[in-house]
Amino acid sequence: MEKEQERIIKRAWNTAEVVIKCARIMRRPGDFDCAITDVLKELANSIQPERLYIVNNGDFGNTISYEWTNTGAASAREIFKELPPKVIRGFGEYVKKNPGVPLIMEDIGFLMEEEPDTYQEMSKRKLRNMISVSLYYDNQIFGNLTCDNFNNNQVYDIRELMETVAFFLSSEMANRNLMNRLELLSNTDLLTNVYNRNAYSAMVAELKRKKQPVGVIYADLNGLKKINDIYGHEAGDKAIKRMGDILKEDFFRKEIYRIGGDEFVVIMPQIPEESFLNRKEQLINRLRTANDISVSVGTFWCESSENIELAIKEADVAMYRRKKRYYDGIAEQR
Repeated sequence: MEKEQERIIKRAWNTAEVVIKCARIMRRPGDFDCAITDVLKELANSIQPERLYIVNNGDFGNTISYEWTNTGAASAREIFKELPPKVIRGFGEYVKKNPGVPLIMEDIGFLMEEEPDTYQEMSKRKLRNMISVSLYYDNQIFGNLTCDNFNNNQVYDIRELMETVAFFLSSEMANRNLMNRLELLSNTDLLTNVYNRNAYSAMVAELKRKKQPVGVIYADLNGLKKINDIYGHEAGDKAIKRMGDILKEDFFRKEIYRIGGDEFVVIMPQIPEESFLNRKEQLINRLRTANDISVSVGTFWCESSENIELAIKEADVAMYRRKKRYYDGIAEQR
């Protein structure tokens, strides 16, 4: 009894120590992905498996997002990539049917009669055993923390440690995903799915601190008020979205910003002048062939992004000159 009590106390102390170390790793400044990898390494030091990895969405083998592999061992990505879909589905079905219940295979020998195909495939890849615990948040499983080829004599200790660390990791990863979604929403224009004015202001502030070539395109939809007055604001939104889609055909999403109702700015850092002029011409040619909307465009390129605000102003002025010619032409037609 005394020896058993001593072992339980030692196990609890070891679990607490590992979790504290993992918490310190996750709280340090730096890259989140590197921190998760270091947490796996810390956990592996205690349970000493051949592989320790995280599978996204509870769907075994499809998307292993993080992995620690012992020296000389094949990676989990390589192993699960080669496993037949039937075997992978078997793991996934167990997780879905038994939410929150660890998948524990102390020895794959029991599969020899029940699942001979699975046994053969796992044996071929020298998989002797496996423990997998769910990562879940708000009662939803979003992944699994899994290890294989561990010491069979420590199954209970390993399971307890992995469940404790999985609970901690679930919270950290869920919070990270939430922060990413909030950041995306705070910087994305929901109508056009390009960046919004918040992201635009941040980019301008960043470029002002640098000295690199930058090209700016200022684009504004012509006749939006008329579209709204005659066809309604839904038609106006459709025209704005169409304008955003046209810009996305020639520019990366990260370069496009909707800064007002029908005003878009394209900012291209570190672009040579010749490349900028070529991309500008591509856009103008595309707009010429667009029969459903009319857009006025102004452009400006400068050698140093320190002058980004001046570049934006010059592009804006050029855009309004073209817009004036557009409306003057309509007035002349009348």
